Amino acid sequence: MCLGGKEATEGDRGGSTKRRSEEATKGGRRSDGGRPAREREGAGSSIIQIVYENSRIQKTPIQPDLSSRPFQLTVERTMTAAPGALFQAWTKDFDSWFAAPGTLLMKPEVDAPFFFETRFEGQRHPHYGRFLKLVADRRVELTWLTGEPGTKGAETVVIVELTPLEHGTQLRLSHAGFPDAETRDGHKEAWSVGLAHLDKCIAGGGG
Repeated sequence: MCLGGKEATEGDRGGSTKRRSEEATKGGRRSDGGRPAREREGAGSSIIQIVYENSRIQKTPIQPDLSSRPFQLTVERTMTAAPGALFQAWTKDFDSWFAAPGTLLMKPEVDAPFFFETRFEGQRHPHYGRFLKLVADRRVELTWLTGEPGTKGAETVVIVELTPLEHGTQLRLSHAGFPDAETRDGHKEAWSVGLAHLDKCIAGGGG
């Protein structure tokens, strides 16, 4: 493709090109930004360093505002399973004990959203959330959002703490941000049953 026709092409040849080159490099400078080559190289190195440092900064997820929903609960259970197996069950293998098979979309990364369904008496119950904090084999923090009769559309927060024991794990589950006492109490009962089921599934190697 020609730009500017014959005159422009001929003007870029011979002495014209040489004179422009000499003018651009006069005083140890070039036309690209008017900076010496050494300065440009230094700037490039600085940019690379900044990009590298930024890549090392962990993303800080936005925390849900629970101030208008003060109802919360805590459930504890001594589990026979090891902390590593429980951590994996909460971050990768939700469908081995909680989610309906074939519905789980989950990646164990901070701020990564997840989705799954549970099914009860012919009804499907979608669950949505994202991970807020992950400490391998020790702690899982995630948001938890369901419809009726779950959190009623409120984005709640679940924290699972795993303390290793000589034989097993002490699991402490906190769930905060419920809109009312009725919803909180229903979840407290459900989590007690769910944790017992989780321990049974892992200890027995299946459902």
